Formats: sequence, C-alpha cells, structure tokens
Amino acid sequence: MSVEVTTDLSAILKRVKKGKQMLKEQVTEAVIVYGNVYCPEDTGDLQRSATSASRPKDGEAIWDKEYAAENYYGVNRNFSKDRNPNAQAMWAEVGVANHKEDIDATAQKAFERGMG
Repeated sequence: MSVEVTTDLSAILKRVKKGKQMLKEQVTEAVIVYGNVYCPEDTGDLQRSATSASRPKDGEAIWDKEYAAENYYGVNRNFSKDRNPNAQAMWAEVGVANHKEDIDATAQKAFERGMG
C-alpha cells in the first residue's frame, strides 16, 4: 500500500497571509486602546483622533491632533491629569509595555483566527 502526500503551498501561503493581516489589524487596535489609557485627556479629542485617523489594516496607530507630537514626546509636559491621572508622554509605548501579555495573546488569537 502506498500513500501519496501533496502539499498545496499556495493555499498555505494564503492562510498565513490572512493570519498575518488579522494579527496586524488586531494588534494595531490594541495599541490604540492601551495607548489611550495613558493618553492625555482634556476634551477627549486626542483620544478620539486615534480612532478616526488610525489605519489598522496598514498597522498604523495615529493620534492626529496638531498638539499630539508635543504631548507625545514630552515637549509639553504641562498637560492636565485631571481627567486622566495616568496621562504621560509616549503613551503608546507605555501602553504596549504595560499590557504586553494582553497584546501578545491578542496577536496569537488573531493569527489563529486569520489562518482559519
């Protein structure tokens, strides 16, 4: 009795690409969510700008206000902590560092779902 095994590399590659895309989108969304935990909040416009300006399909988390860069890089360290006591510069990096295990789990699940 003989057994023939065939491998459809194009189908495998297609599944891996789908998993990679879903991972990118879900991780970008997680970076936005966890970044906003540490994002300065006055009116909430800066946090909301991440939802509207970001491009998860491209893996880009964007806080899109004219003052975002000054706050992000700590040029303006006088932002209020009244509405968000966790507010600090470089909020996306802080969010990723403080929630790394959750983001890693999100990435793993998203990749598996994308693979089908």
